[in-house]
Amino acid sequence: MKVTIGWAVLVVLCAATTGALIQSKQGLLRDAHAQEQKGCDASTFQGRAGYYRFGTINDVGAYTEVGITDFDGQGNFTVHALIQSVAGVVREVGPVSATYTVNPDCTFSALVNGALFRGVIVDGGKEAYFSQTLDGLNIFGVQKRQ
Repeated sequence: MKVTIGWAVLVVLCAATTGALIQSKQGLLRDAHAQEQKGCDASTFQGRAGYYRFGTINDVGAYTEVGITDFDGQGNFTVHALIQSVAGVVREVGPVSATYTVNPDCTFSALVNGALFRGVIVDGGKEAYFSQTLDGLNIFGVQKRQ
């Protein structure tokens, strides 16, 4: 037995599927736009986070660091349990108090002992990527909320 679908039925099915896809896409765009409008501020990144940094210091060598930070959500943070390795020499440093500023587009800057870091907050404040780049210094890092 052969089943024949009329053109009218086929057109209705295509229109319904296209309409559902457009509504789905519009919903996703609306959700993304709402998140974009919300933006970020200092309270976006608060609480305890672990981080690592790595890179090179010209004429010195490799640089690595791990630590824990506590953010107050108002532009201040403290670095605890900081362990650095500079050209293979390991030392423990901390605690260190510092400040940070968050922009509405979720980029941020932090000032730690006179050193400027810049980065971006992602995943609703659960994670951040940052760098410290100066002549002769290229350090990059990742921070995740615990």
